[in-house]
Amino acid sequence: MSHTLSAHRNLASARAGVQAKALPYWNPYVVGFLLGLVLLATYAVSARGLGATAAFAAVSSWLVGLGSVAHVEANAVHVRYWNEGAPLLNWTLFLLAGSTIGAFLSGFSVTMGNPKTIIFYLALLPTVLDLHSVGLGKWALLAMVTVVV
Repeated sequence: MSHTLSAHRNLASARAGVQAKALPYWNPYVVGFLLGLVLLATYAVSARGLGATAAFAAVSSWLVGLGSVAHVEANAVHVRYWNEGAPLLNWTLFLLAGSTIGAFLSGFSVTMGNPKTIIFYLALLPTVLDLHSVGLGKWALLAMVTVVV
């Protein structure tokens, strides 16, 4: 596919009946090369990889350090992420944790904003549960079931 999926560039031209020319996709090899340059620049500036790669390397260094600190200090890969004995204080680990929490909250807010979910809680839930007898513990359990399901 060499063109975008949408034939209209904006809503105003679509309503006016004007067909805008679709913009072509970028060459994937050029984009891959540019992303490689971004990764190379990240290694040059921070001496570590991007988020998840460096975060998992820090966790790996921590796990190896639980068994043998001498092995970590002798290994060229693990010593980069050892962070003077505190590999879990690596900024990339916080970046990965923040991304994970943000993804969860985003998904949860989209689910809770879904009209089907709202209709379920407004219409069907009162027929199954007596809402006047539900305490804080039952609401917490209900919230956990909602997150799991």
